[in-house]
Amino acid sequence: MSLYTEIQSDVFIWTNRKTMVLETDMAIRAAIRKAHRAASFYRDLQTVSVPVSTAASVQTVDLSASCPLYRQLYTVKPTTPAGAVQYEDADVRDLLDADGFLKYNVYWVVGTTLSIRPSVAYDSVDITYYKRVDVDDLNTLDDWIATEHKDLIVLWAAANILAIVGEQEVKTRVEGLAKMAYDDLIGDSMEIIGR
Repeated sequence: MSLYTEIQSDVFIWTNRKTMVLETDMAIRAAIRKAHRAASFYRDLQTVSVPVSTAASVQTVDLSASCPLYRQLYTVKPTTPAGAVQYEDADVRDLLDADGFLKYNVYWVVGTTLSIRPSVAYDSVDITYYKRVDVDDLNTLDDWIATEHKDLIVLWAAANILAIVGEQEVKTRVEGLAKMAYDDLIGDSMEIIGR
Protein backbone atom coordinates (compact mmCIF):
# COMPACT_ATOMS: atom_id res chain seq x y z
CA MET A 1 0.00 0.00 0.00
CA SER A 2 1.42 3.39 -0.97
CA LEU A 3 1.75 6.30 1.43
CA TYR A 4 -1.04 8.14 -0.36
CA THR A 5 -3.50 5.24 -0.16
CA GLU A 6 -2.71 4.81 3.56
CA ILE A 7 -3.45 8.51 4.19
CA GLN A 8 -6.57 8.45 2.04
CA SER A 9 -7.85 5.30 3.79
CA ASP A 10 -7.29 6.89 7.21
CA VAL A 11 -9.12 10.07 6.15
CA PHE A 12 -12.03 7.94 4.96
CA ILE A 13 -12.15 6.25 8.37
CA TRP A 14 -12.19 9.59 10.22
CA THR A 15 -14.83 11.15 7.96
CA ASN A 16 -16.92 8.12 6.95
CA ARG A 17 -17.16 9.70 3.48
CA LYS A 18 -15.63 7.17 1.07
CA THR A 19 -17.52 8.65 -1.86
CA MET A 20 -15.79 12.04 -1.50
CA VAL A 21 -12.62 10.93 -3.31
CA LEU A 22 -11.92 14.20 -5.15
CA GLU A 23 -12.54 16.32 -2.06
CA THR A 24 -10.36 14.01 0.03
CA ASP A 25 -7.49 14.24 -2.46
CA MET A 26 -7.74 18.04 -2.44
CA ALA A 27 -7.81 18.04 1.38
CA ILE A 28 -4.71 15.80 1.51
CA ARG A 29 -2.82 18.12 -0.87
CA ALA A 30 -3.87 21.15 1.20
CA ALA A 31 -2.82 19.46 4.45
CA ILE A 32 0.65 18.60 3.12
CA ARG A 33 1.17 22.14 1.81
CA LYS A 34 -0.06 23.59 5.12
CA ALA A 35 2.39 21.42 7.05
CA HIS A 36 5.34 22.62 4.98
CA ARG A 37 4.26 26.26 5.26
CA ALA A 38 3.78 25.95 9.02
CA ALA A 39 7.46 26.64 9.67
CA SER A 40 10.86 26.84 7.98
CA PHE A 41 12.16 23.29 8.11
CA TYR A 42 15.82 22.56 7.37
CA ARG A 43 14.75 19.37 5.63
CA ASP A 44 13.01 21.47 2.96
CA LEU A 45 16.26 23.26 2.06
CA GLN A 46 18.01 22.61 -1.23
CA THR A 47 21.21 24.15 -2.61
CA VAL A 48 22.04 24.64 -6.28
CA SER A 49 25.15 26.14 -7.87
CA VAL A 50 24.28 28.46 -10.73
CA PRO A 51 26.75 29.96 -13.23
CA VAL A 52 26.48 33.76 -13.61
CA SER A 53 28.08 36.29 -15.93
CA THR A 54 31.14 38.01 -14.50
CA ALA A 55 30.91 40.80 -17.08
CA ALA A 56 27.71 42.32 -15.69
CA SER A 57 27.72 44.65 -12.68
CA VAL A 58 24.39 43.11 -11.64
CA GLN A 59 24.25 39.35 -12.04
CA THR A 60 20.84 37.78 -12.66
CA VAL A 61 19.45 34.29 -12.18
CA ASP A 62 16.06 32.99 -13.34
CA LEU A 63 14.78 31.25 -10.19
CA SER A 64 12.04 29.36 -12.04
CA ALA A 65 14.63 27.70 -14.28
CA SER A 66 17.50 27.30 -11.79
CA CYS A 67 15.64 26.40 -8.59
CA PRO A 68 12.99 23.71 -9.17
CA LEU A 69 9.93 24.13 -6.93
CA TYR A 70 11.35 27.37 -5.48
CA ARG A 71 9.34 28.66 -2.49
CA GLN A 72 11.60 31.04 -0.54
CA LEU A 73 15.29 32.00 -0.49
CA TYR A 74 17.49 31.08 2.46
CA THR A 75 20.99 32.18 1.43
CA VAL A 76 22.81 33.43 -1.65
CA LYS A 77 26.62 33.39 -1.70
CA PRO A 78 29.52 32.91 -4.12
CA THR A 79 30.40 29.29 -4.79
CA THR A 80 34.12 30.01 -4.35
CA PRO A 81 36.32 30.88 -2.61
CA ALA A 82 35.57 29.25 0.71
CA GLY A 83 34.68 31.86 3.28
CA ALA A 84 33.53 34.38 0.68
CA VAL A 85 31.00 36.92 1.78
CA GLN A 86 27.36 35.86 2.00
CA TYR A 87 25.14 38.30 0.14
CA GLU A 88 22.48 40.17 2.14
CA ASP A 89 18.90 40.43 0.98
CA ALA A 90 17.79 43.93 0.07
CA ASP A 91 14.42 45.47 -0.64
CA VAL A 92 14.15 46.53 -4.27
CA ARG A 93 13.28 50.05 -3.03
CA ASP A 94 16.40 50.22 -0.85
CA LEU A 95 19.39 49.55 -3.12
CA LEU A 96 21.29 52.73 -2.18
CA ASP A 97 23.10 53.41 1.07
CA ALA A 98 22.55 56.48 3.27
CA ASP A 99 24.96 58.52 1.12
CA GLY A 100 23.17 57.65 -2.12
CA PHE A 101 25.78 55.16 -3.36
CA LEU A 102 24.96 51.68 -4.64
CA LYS A 103 24.93 48.91 -2.05
CA TYR A 104 27.16 45.94 -2.84
CA ASN A 105 27.05 42.28 -1.80
CA VAL A 106 23.25 42.40 -1.86
CA TYR A 107 20.56 40.49 -3.71
CA TRP A 108 16.90 41.17 -4.43
CA VAL A 109 14.08 39.40 -6.24
CA VAL A 110 11.58 40.83 -8.71
CA GLY A 111 9.14 38.26 -10.04
CA THR A 112 11.24 35.15 -10.60
CA THR A 113 14.48 37.04 -11.31
CA LEU A 114 17.16 37.05 -8.65
CA SER A 115 19.53 40.02 -9.05
CA ILE A 116 22.91 40.14 -7.30
CA ARG A 117 25.22 43.15 -7.02
CA PRO A 118 28.57 41.75 -5.82
CA SER A 119 31.61 43.82 -4.87
CA VAL A 120 33.71 41.20 -6.69
CA ALA A 121 32.19 39.22 -9.56
CA TYR A 122 32.27 35.43 -9.20
CA ASP A 123 31.45 32.98 -11.96
CA SER A 124 28.86 31.04 -9.94
CA VAL A 125 26.66 31.41 -6.89
CA ASP A 126 25.21 28.91 -4.43
CA ILE A 127 21.52 29.47 -3.88
CA THR A 128 19.99 27.73 -0.89
CA TYR A 129 16.22 27.82 -0.93
CA TYR A 130 13.16 26.25 0.61
CA LYS A 131 11.77 23.77 -1.85
CA ARG A 132 8.02 23.66 -2.32
CA VAL A 133 6.52 20.21 -1.84
CA ASP A 134 5.32 18.50 -5.03
CA VAL A 135 1.84 17.10 -4.49
CA ASP A 136 0.64 17.08 -8.10
CA ASP A 137 0.68 13.28 -8.34
CA LEU A 138 -0.41 11.82 -5.02
CA ASN A 139 0.18 8.26 -6.23
CA THR A 140 3.94 8.92 -6.24
CA LEU A 141 3.91 10.94 -3.02
CA ASP A 142 7.33 10.93 -1.35
CA ASP A 143 7.28 13.51 1.42
CA TRP A 144 9.11 13.47 4.73
CA ILE A 145 6.29 15.11 6.72
CA ALA A 146 3.63 12.82 5.25
CA THR A 147 5.86 9.83 6.05
CA GLU A 148 6.99 10.75 9.56
CA HIS A 149 3.93 12.72 10.70
CA LYS A 150 1.18 10.95 8.81
CA ASP A 151 -1.33 11.52 11.61
CA LEU A 152 -1.06 15.29 11.20
CA ILE A 153 -1.81 15.10 7.47
CA VAL A 154 -4.72 12.70 8.07
CA LEU A 155 -6.23 14.86 10.81
CA TRP A 156 -5.92 18.14 8.91
CA ALA A 157 -7.41 16.56 5.79
CA ALA A 158 -10.21 14.97 7.80
CA ALA A 159 -10.99 18.32 9.48
CA ASN A 160 -11.35 19.92 6.05
CA ILE A 161 -13.77 17.22 4.89
CA LEU A 162 -15.75 17.40 8.13
CA ALA A 163 -16.10 21.17 7.63
CA ILE A 164 -17.45 20.60 4.12
CA VAL A 165 -20.12 18.16 5.32
CA GLY A 166 -21.13 20.33 8.29
CA GLU A 167 -19.82 18.15 11.12
CA GLN A 168 -18.53 21.09 13.19
CA GLU A 169 -18.49 19.31 16.55
CA VAL A 170 -16.44 16.38 15.27
CA LYS A 171 -14.23 18.76 13.27
CA THR A 172 -13.38 20.66 16.46
CA ARG A 173 -12.33 17.45 18.20
CA VAL A 174 -10.24 16.36 15.22
CA GLU A 175 -8.53 19.78 15.16
CA GLY A 176 -7.64 19.32 18.83
CA LEU A 177 -5.89 16.06 17.98
CA ALA A 178 -4.24 17.74 14.99
CA LYS A 179 -2.85 20.42 17.31
CA MET A 180 -1.02 17.72 19.29
CA ALA A 181 0.32 16.16 16.08
CA TYR A 182 1.41 19.61 14.88
CA ASP A 183 3.31 20.19 18.14
CA ASP A 184 5.11 16.88 17.54
CA LEU A 185 6.12 18.02 14.04
CA ILE A 186 7.48 21.33 15.31
CA GLY A 187 9.28 19.67 18.22
CA ASP A 188 10.90 17.05 16.01
CA SER A 189 11.94 19.22 13.11
CA MET A 190 12.93 22.78 13.98
CA GLU A 191 16.57 22.48 15.05
CA ILE A 192 19.45 20.68 13.42
CA ILE A 193 21.22 20.06 16.73
CA GLY A 194 19.09 18.57 19.51
CA ARG A 195 19.16 19.97 23.01
